[in-house]
Amino acid sequence: MAEVAALFKQFIYRDLAFVFGGSIVLLSLAYAFRGCIPNGWQNLNWEKFPPASIIFLIAAAAYVIGYAVQDVGAILPLRLTSTSTRFEPDCFSQWLYKRFSRVEWKPIYYVAPADREFEFEIHMGRLEIPEDVLQALERIRSLKVISMCVGGCLALSV
Repeated sequence: MAEVAALFKQFIYRDLAFVFGGSIVLLSLAYAFRGCIPNGWQNLNWEKFPPASIIFLIAAAAYVIGYAVQDVGAILPLRLTSTSTRFEPDCFSQWLYKRFSRVEWKPIYYVAPADREFEFEIHMGRLEIPEDVLQALERIRSLKVISMCVGGCLALSV
């Protein structure tokens, strides 16, 4: 039962953000093209469609659009949104970081110098990581997904 609750929680954070972001884009498109509806759509009898199927189709389209906007925004050269953990901020961002965290920004290098070779082992599964650290990492990941998707969709809609 705990696994089902964890999966539902991940759905709420991640997938609902895609539906919300895609809905923003769909609503902005509907508003932008409100006067351009073809005559065939106005004469369509919407009452013969079950409301659940209409809601499901709109939610599915919003999910796909939200996911696509997030991924396209992450690979564009502008880097509006990014899932990257490696980030070199400019001087203003470093100043903001210092104001919020009260610590100077220090760059982190993940790659060893070319003259040094090293070996490492891959451990499958979670190591002895404290539960509060795992919760903090999960929160950061969830907020990244939400901000990348919703922020990218808002930027596209404007």
